[in-house]
Amino acid sequence: AVAKAGVLTKALAGLTVAGFFLQLAAGDAFRRQFALVPAKVIPKFWMLETAAFVELNPAQLVLNVPLILFAGNLLEPLW
Repeated sequence: AVAKAGVLTKALAGLTVAGFFLQLAAGDAFRRQFALVPAKVIPKFWMLETAAFVELNPAQLVLNVPLILFAGNLLEPLW
């Protein structure tokens, strides 16, 4: 599935994996800046975009990366 994936799909999956490992390495400092916290969205508008790439536990990562690849394989050729 990864070999057939387009460039954008691979990039989104890679950003998700990178976000997971960055939040593991940086911990709370990373989560406070990039994870979605509804009360802090107004001063930190980038949270709306970066929250999609911050996975807080391995189960989310294991589920979301294959789903990104599957959906990307279906949708990217239509674009």
